[in-house]
Amino acid sequence: MSVSTVARVLAGAAGVTIATLAGLLYVYQTALIYPASFPEGSRTIVDSPSQYGMPYTEHRLVTPDQIKLHVYVIPHEDEQPRPTVLMLHANAGNMGHRLPIARDFFHRLGCHVVMLSYRGYGLSTGEPTEPGLRIDAQTTLDWIRKHAKLSHTPVIAYGQSIGGAVAIDLAARNPETVRALIVENTFLSIPKLIPSVLPMLRHFTFLCRTYRFAAHSPPSPVI
Repeated sequence: MSVSTVARVLAGAAGVTIATLAGLLYVYQTALIYPASFPEGSRTIVDSPSQYGMPYTEHRLVTPDQIKLHVYVIPHEDEQPRPTVLMLHANAGNMGHRLPIARDFFHRLGCHVVMLSYRGYGLSTGEPTEPGLRIDAQTTLDWIRKHAKLSHTPVIAYGQSIGGAVAIDLAARNPETVRALIVENTFLSIPKLIPSVLPMLRHFTFLCRTYRFAAHSPPSPVI
């Protein structure tokens, strides 16, 4: 077999590989973006704040589209003025996996903390979608506004990874309520992320159908 023939075979194989990966990106991107069952047990086991030495109350919030969200409130009992941190978690696991971070906000920084598992995560019902996560965050923020203890506290939106996109969007739509924003390991958009994590697919970003929060969010003085 000649060198040119080998080169053509290798080029063809590479083309098939890239085409296959592009097809998988298009068809399975929702499962890739929302691995709600990872790590194992994430849809059935949610650690509680008491396991980390924090008081808490547990709630089920119902969204406008009738999804039931599992929510923790970790409050300080005193009347000292404190901010409330609304924690919006990353794309894997559930809110229980972020309790070590909540502990730092609560004990080290003296904040009230509100945590939720998005729809399709932890013990919340439904399936995760971009519009759905926006609804979940807004529903929780609206509930904080009516909470007997937290309603008059300034809200800090904290988002980790995909939660950062949710937090930025929430802050942009609620500048009067969300007074500060913290994002960790967050992207501008999934299409902008692909060249870094999947270089072979850098020319196929047009196949992404989800997570364009930055393009949809209005300008805001919060950001």
